[in-house]
Amino acid sequence: MRTRRRTHRRSARVEYLLPDEVESVGRARKLTSQFLARPDRRTEGLDAEHIGDATLIVSELVTNATRHGSTCSRACTCRTPR
Repeated sequence: MRTRRRTHRRSARVEYLLPDEVESVGRARKLTSQFLARPDRRTEGLDAEHIGDATLIVSELVTNATRHGSTCSRACTCRTPR
């Protein structure tokens, strides 16, 4: 039997409920970049390259959810220390 010891990592998390509209993609990009760029004493800051990568990923996921889904979508972003 294996046991796992969990370490508690400080993190920040935000979740958005986005309507099934084309405008939701831009809103998700904006909210993600603002959340990741803001200073937070619980987690380390991110550089512009990582923020851009995360924003692109969220944009693609929300685009797919909007295009192929039939209801609203939920975007969740989490920052954890390295």
